[in-house]
Amino acid sequence: MLFFVLIILLPEALLPQDTTSSIPAKNSTKALLLSLILPGAGQVYNGEYIKAGAFATAVSAFAYGSFYENNQASKLLDKRELYSEGSSEYLELKERFNNHIYRRNQYIWLWVGTTILAGLDAYIEAELFNFDTHLEMKEPVVTFYLSLPLAGKHKPLEAP
Repeated sequence: MLFFVLIILLPEALLPQDTTSSIPAKNSTKALLLSLILPGAGQVYNGEYIKAGAFATAVSAFAYGSFYENNQASKLLDKRELYSEGSSEYLELKERFNNHIYRRNQYIWLWVGTTILAGLDAYIEAELFNFDTHLEMKEPVVTFYLSLPLAGKHKPLEAP
């Protein structure tokens, strides 16, 4: 899947970027690819260091969890030859093995999902890097009218 993402997005990364702003634009494809290859690298490229640490820590924890659970399942697989197939020890071993495989698969899905989320976050942050500098925002002027029954006139009040 990563191969298809690289084929689709790599030509965009090689094209020159729009440089009309005084702040150089971030290449969103570069940020995406960096983050897919090494989660957190795209966030570092965008200057989002706290997010980079969070994504790198989460992906590392999920990768460690998947390898740990796979190792535990492998150890149990080696022990299965010590028991006969119908014994209670064998059934308990089989249940523990299945639990480790289930947790391993959960960690793998979390690992892949977090990596994809990191890539999307890096891509969006790079696209929106100069968003605030392109707009000239004007403060809205709101006028309130206060009506006092004794005064008989409407007096405008300006918002603070």
